[in-house]
Amino acid sequence: MVLLLLGLPLLGAVVSGGSSGPVFLVTVVLGAVSASLLASSNGLWWVATAAPVLVLLISTAADAMAGGDTSGSAALATHTFEWTAHAFPAMALAAVAAMVAIAVRAARGAGKKRSVRD
Repeated sequence: MVLLLLGLPLLGAVVSGGSSGPVFLVTVVLGAVSASLLASSNGLWWVATAAPVLVLLISTAADAMAGGDTSGSAALATHTFEWTAHAFPAMALAAVAAMVAIAVRAARGAGKKRSVRD
């Protein structure tokens, strides 16, 4: 589960050369959905809350390695704000994808419980 949540966005960042490509966004969504569907019922909370944070960390690290003048503290601070702003759409997609997968999983689980009782 953690490997999917961490590994797929990391792979997307490496393939796209940073965090601003469609490959990164697709791998973020795939990682969040896969982890949500495979997590235990107790682990769903961790997937839902960790997905955006992990995306932010991966995105910031990928953008930092991709380049930019960060020689001074002012330049580093400026780039950090820029990287965070660029990561926001991917963070939002990860959170929404995880929540949708959790809702689908809960609805399917509720349907199974009803059919057993009937």
